[in-house]
Amino acid sequence: MGFIHLCDPFIQMLFVSFYAELGKLFDARKVLRKCETCVVAWNAMIDGFGKNEDMGYAVLLFESMLDMNVVSWTSVINGFGRNGCFSEGIRFFQMMMNHENMMGYFVKLNEAAYVSVPSSCANLGGWGSIY
Repeated sequence: MGFIHLCDPFIQMLFVSFYAELGKLFDARKVLRKCETCVVAWNAMIDGFGKNEDMGYAVLLFESMLDMNVVSWTSVINGFGRNGCFSEGIRFFQMMMNHENMMGYFVKLNEAAYVSVPSSCANLGGWGSIY
């Protein structure tokens, strides 16, 4: 049986997700500090904040990232939807559509990004068409 390397980004992301699922965001942030360059762990932390109804910190963490990917954006959008903040989720989707990364490329959307928006639109009570 092989040795599990705790510096492996996948293992770090698992610990961040595990602590966030348990609602232990302080412990999740401690793990995140040890893997500051791992975008996967950052995305897991953003998702964890959303699952724990703390979109303020989710957005702060997102905005402090040097280069967000489609998973980063989708984690914030899903967090807003999960917490009933549908207009904010749609606003973030619009921002994602217009965001250029550090290399000058636009974010390449995936299926998860597209799926995150219709439910928010449907939950706006008939106002989704103005967005």
